[in-house]
Amino acid sequence: MCDYTVVFLAGAPCSAGKVLQEELAAYAEVLFKDEFRKLYTLGLLMALIMAHYGAHVIMPNEPGVLISSVLCLIFFNFRWTERILKLVQNDTKIYSAMGLLCLVLLYTPHLFSFSFFVGFILLAATFYPSKAIMKRIEDDAFVEGLLKHRETIVKHYF
Repeated sequence: MCDYTVVFLAGAPCSAGKVLQEELAAYAEVLFKDEFRKLYTLGLLMALIMAHYGAHVIMPNEPGVLISSVLCLIFFNFRWTERILKLVQNDTKIYSAMGLLCLVLLYTPHLFSFSFFVGFILLAATFYPSKAIMKRIEDDAFVEGLLKHRETIVKHYF
C-alpha cells in the first residue's frame, strides 16, 4: 500500500497515466480474492476504531461517541460488514440518505463522531467491489478480459 502511495505522489507530475494504469492493475488482481475483501473490511474497522479513540480522547463521555463506538462492534463480523457495504452501495436512496445524514451530523456538536462513522461507511462502500463484478467472478473469460482491459472496470460500478 505504501509503495503505491509513494509511486503515485512521486510520479504524478510526470506520468500520471502510467501510475493510474499500475494502480488499476493492482486493484483488478486483488479484486477477485476473498482475502482482499476481508482485509478491506479489517482496514475499515481499524480506521473506525482509531477515529473513535481520537474522538473519545478529545470529547470524553459524549453520547455520540459512545453510540457510534457501540455500532462499530457490528463491523467485527465480516459477513455483517459485507452485507452493510453491499446494501449501501447497491441502493442509491440509502447511499444518498447516508450522505445527507453525514452532512447534517457534521454540524451537530454531540454527534460529530457519528458523522465520521457514517462517512467512513460511505467511503468504504464506494470502493467495495460492486455487485455486477461479484456476480461474474466465476466467469474466467470475464476475469481475463478485465485483467487485459483494466480501464473497463469503471463501467461495472456506476
